[in-house]
Amino acid sequence: MSAPMKHLSVAEITAKLAEIAEKEAAHNARDFDAELRKVMVEGGDIDALENAQLDAEKQARRLRVHRSALEADLPIARKREAEIVIKEKHDEHVALRPEAAKSAARVLDAWNKLMTAMDEWETYREKSGKISEEIYRLCDDQGVELPEMGKFISKSIHALAPKAHDDLADRLNSSIGETLNVGRYVRGYHVDG
Repeated sequence: MSAPMKHLSVAEITAKLAEIAEKEAAHNARDFDAELRKVMVEGGDIDALENAQLDAEKQARRLRVHRSALEADLPIARKREAEIVIKEKHDEHVALRPEAAKSAARVLDAWNKLMTAMDEWETYREKSGKISEEIYRLCDDQGVELPEMGKFISKSIHALAPKAHDDLADRLNSSIGETLNVGRYVRGYHVDG
């Protein structure tokens, strides 16, 4: 009696198929007629040989049927194992969702803080520009040397521009339009509505 195949894993089925292939190759390599001829020429128990050969044929038939059954069950076992992995990965995906939503909220909060800071920075730039224009006119009218002034600029903020253009814009854009190409296109999953 053998164990039900519906409980075998893909690895177990594959191993059994390899074992059967080995046994079938050994069986197919036998020359039954040559074995019988040798016993007839050299003398021996022909009935015992024929019984052994019939037993080998019976075993070969069982191996063929077993191989066929295993080959039929292999796609079912693959599907069964895939469903387990899919469920595990889906559960993992579901577990990530709350933290991803919090992360998206933090990005939005950081964006709002950045925009507030940029508005503040622009206010200082505008004020410094107006003051500089007033002083420039006064210096020009009175023939006084212009002190070091001008509209505020920042090397550090300017250095962010290429990164904001290339990296930040790409990241923000991919937050909504990203699809996966896995043989077909799969739309993204919205974590925040």
